[in-house]
Amino acid sequence: VNSPAFADATPVQLPETQATALRVVSKYNLINQDNGALVSLAWTTPIPNGGPVERYLVAYWPQSDEECLQQGTETNCRSYQEFSTVFKGTAGTITGLRPATNYFFVVFSGNLNGFERVGSPILGPVETSMLPGAVTGLQVTSITDTSLTLEWRNPANPVPSKMRLEYLVIETGVLIQEEVSCTTPYATCPSTKVWTGLSAAFSYRFFIYTGGPNDPEVDLSVTETYTGLVSVEGAPYETPPAPAALTLESWSDFTVTLLLSSPLADAAGGPVSELFLEGRASLSADWAPTS
Repeated sequence: VNSPAFADATPVQLPETQATALRVVSKYNLINQDNGALVSLAWTTPIPNGGPVERYLVAYWPQSDEECLQQGTETNCRSYQEFSTVFKGTAGTITGLRPATNYFFVVFSGNLNGFERVGSPILGPVETSMLPGAVTGLQVTSITDTSLTLEWRNPANPVPSKMRLEYLVIETGVLIQEEVSCTTPYATCPSTKVWTGLSAAFSYRFFIYTGGPNDPEVDLSVTETYTGLVSVEGAPYETPPAPAALTLESWSDFTVTLLLSSPLADAAGGPVSELFLEGRASLSADWAPTS
């Protein structure tokens, strides 16, 4: 590798042993960042020849720059930049990468005198993760005695291609799951969900996972294709008991005065915060709120 990073390295007692080929350990993305992709790499070093091996330098560059250099036209490669990161051990995480972008990687053995110039076999192209970040703004927007509505904002870079929606009944530990696919050209992942069939006798925790395509370079036992877990708690409201019967106290040409008793306390019902009164004409079927 002809790299300016090693042009001034002192060749005295440099390591003569190259690190073995790099391998990908895991890949993931930070939430909603243009350069939020990370790639964790690992490598090994045989018994060293020459100077001791005390550190490693991982150089990397995007495939677009590699293709540019292969064209042999300097004007097309003015944006070329090789990046490098130094690690003390035989593993490290490269940060600041673009999601869903191909990169090449190579590692050099080194010590305080510099780095050997051959390097490991080049690893690449490696596509950074297409797994999205988490949804944001998850909140409960409406509640009834048997249902609950959630709303949220989906990540944009990259967008999810699937989602898993769950809720946990806190008192019983029962977990309900629903998976949604958003992979077709005209499909977008939902940003709202109405859970029905709930009970006012229980409380719930609601979960949303965003997901991307399976990554053939990473063992699923190491990194899930569902990421971005967000959760919120909520419960259906408890309907209060009905008020007691109305009693007519007085009337005039334009007004009617009614008496009613507050609803009795009911352990199975919720507290009473408001009362709504409606009326209708005797020959009408339509009820209307009264002022």
